[in-house]
Amino acid sequence: MKHYLIILVWLVLPSLGLTQQDSLLLSYDQFIEGVLNHHPLMLQADLFEDQAKAYRLKARGYFDPKLDANFSSKDFDKKDYYQLINGALKIPTWVGADLKVAYENNRGQFLDNSDFLPDAGLIAAGIEIPLGQGLFFDERRKALKDAELYRQLNEVKRTLLINDLLFEAANSYTKWQNTYNIILIRREGLALAQRRLELVRSSYVNGDKPAIDTLESFIAVQNRSNDLLKAQQYFNYASQGLNNYLWLNGSVPLELDEATVPEVINQNLFRVRLDSIALVKDLVLANHPELLKYDIAQAGLELEQKLNREYLKPRVNVAYNPLIRIDDRNTFESLVTENYKLGVDFAYPIFTRKERANIQLTDIEMRENTIQRNIKAQSLNVKLRILLDNEGFLNDQIDLLAATANNYERLLNAEFLKLSIGESSVFLINAREMKYLESREKLINARTGIIENRLMLLREAVILE
Repeated sequence: MKHYLIILVWLVLPSLGLTQQDSLLLSYDQFIEGVLNHHPLMLQADLFEDQAKAYRLKARGYFDPKLDANFSSKDFDKKDYYQLINGALKIPTWVGADLKVAYENNRGQFLDNSDFLPDAGLIAAGIEIPLGQGLFFDERRKALKDAELYRQLNEVKRTLLINDLLFEAANSYTKWQNTYNIILIRREGLALAQRRLELVRSSYVNGDKPAIDTLESFIAVQNRSNDLLKAQQYFNYASQGLNNYLWLNGSVPLELDEATVPEVINQNLFRVRLDSIALVKDLVLANHPELLKYDIAQAGLELEQKLNREYLKPRVNVAYNPLIRIDDRNTFESLVTENYKLGVDFAYPIFTRKERANIQLTDIEMRENTIQRNIKAQSLNVKLRILLDNEGFLNDQIDLLAATANNYERLLNAEFLKLSIGESSVFLINAREMKYLESREKLINARTGIIENRLMLLREAVILE
């Protein structure tokens, strides 16, 4: 299976932006493009939109017309006791009133007096209006507004999910890139030690160097071989970590071929985006998704509070239904002046303790949400400021380390010159080489560090996508 995946990755590399000419090189942009197009979490991110649509559809269901029908009949001892037919269509409206059309037809020998109707039945068409509780706001109107807030929240969640995915992927690539560059330096160091061992052995054979120098040179080769093995081990770890982000169509995991390498570390990666954050930091914070979550939660609590205040009002529902005889030739006249059903429903809790308590509890939640938002805003502000300040420090460190590495190289070259005229030793050459190689590794780590710092800044600002 593993070999199959290794082969398959080469079939997918063109979709990641690679060609046969540079098929062994996986650049950062090509890698990120592959993550965006193929990682399973991108499929999950798309589900947020589908979920929001489903919730909006559910909220609209509160306004669906409802059809009710009922039929009951009783026949006993050859007597037609009764046959009752009732049907109604109820249409909710945005303003809180309900429109209703009903049909009723009853017949039989033992009907209740109130059930006697004309032979063709009776139609009732009317309206039910809440004059108190529910007139300006109710649960079904709240459900629609909640669905819109849910859509906004899911957009925020989608943004944060993709942002975190890109950060983790980019961070893995950066570590992979760093470990590969360390391998290159240690290979160079091993090659230097091996060449020196050959030269010292040749000098020993010719009688120019003592045997102890060959032993010291051989030990240097052993140490650098061990250092290279450690670097290769870390590179393998980083490669396996990178494989977590290589997928085909979100379902088939892939693996990098062992010959695949990263691009050269670009010290200016994300530099332009970093400068833009520094210019509009306040604007970035004002529209930060983490803070938008608190704003959306606050809007939801305000809707809850609005509904709670509706429950302080008495419930007064008035229903008026004109009655229409199907066989009546003067339908309009009787509709206006004579036949109707009128009903009033009233209820009110005298002490309203439950309602007032709900208002107090929601108010506490709103204040708590505001406090948490302020804390989060300050935390984000401090993080962004620290990461922005780090840019200057890290740039200064890189300049200093680059100069240090250059000076160590000059010392090493001078030591080689001294060795050629017999004024140095293998020990000093080895020490100079070690310092030179260490300084180059520190420089690589510093360049990686500044990219990682920018990545953390872009993650905190949520602008990696």
